[in-house]
Amino acid sequence: MATTRIALNGTLSAEQLQHMMAANAAYRTNCDRVMAENFIDAAEALLVVPLEEVDHSGERARVKVSAIEERLAKAVSWLESERACTATPRHFVPARDWRDS
Repeated sequence: MATTRIALNGTLSAEQLQHMMAANAAYRTNCDRVMAENFIDAAEALLVVPLEEVDHSGERARVKVSAIEERLAKAVSWLESERACTATPRHFVPARDWRDS
């Protein structure tokens, strides 16, 4: 089953963004680029939210920004290497009579 690309909007809460990150965290295990893109988008959006104000189960929870940034960097690196490995192959055709020169 193919993963669908999730369009983010400005109305998602920090808790919803964390849930989206958790739901797409298995992008490496599944070798799923779309999951990686969803994870990256959610992590980037989460870094914009004032994280001190994240409400988790009725209590204030502090999210470590450095942990999110580290996971974001790993996801971006994985996605870039995936794209590089699956780039469209190039075909080279030798010039006419190239051995005769």
